[in-house]
Amino acid sequence: MSVLSEKVRIALFGKLNVSAVTNLATGGVHHLIASETASKPYVIFNRQASADVVRAFQNNLIAENDVWTVMAISDEDCSTTKEPQQLNQDILTAAETAIGNSLTLAGGSETWNVERVADIPEFVEVVNDRVVYHNGFLLRIWAH
Repeated sequence: MSVLSEKVRIALFGKLNVSAVTNLATGGVHHLIASETASKPYVIFNRQASADVVRAFQNNLIAENDVWTVMAISDEDCSTTKEPQQLNQDILTAAETAIGNSLTLAGGSETWNVERVADIPEFVEVVNDRVVYHNGFLLRIWAH
């Protein structure tokens, strides 16, 4: 991961790790993967790919266009009032609102654009006799 992408990761964590998200995702916000002991529901996020990279003289990184995944993970016992899929959608709505359309990166850099570009199809799996639901979306983030 480039230095610029690491700054984006830190800024995304800061935007996601707020009460509007964690009041719903009570298991917290995790980068790449949650620990085995993390309680559901929770959010995971990670960098999927880098599209365009702009470099200047001597190969200095100027800008990067990355695709990031934001996922909500829950199971059938996460809520007594909502189905897991609805809880995940509520978490993702809160996450998208918290992220907004810009990030301020360490060192004073800003992103040019943060946009939700695609939904990730729901994924359901059985883990230890529990049905686990994954819902998410992709973000495209231009950083400089």
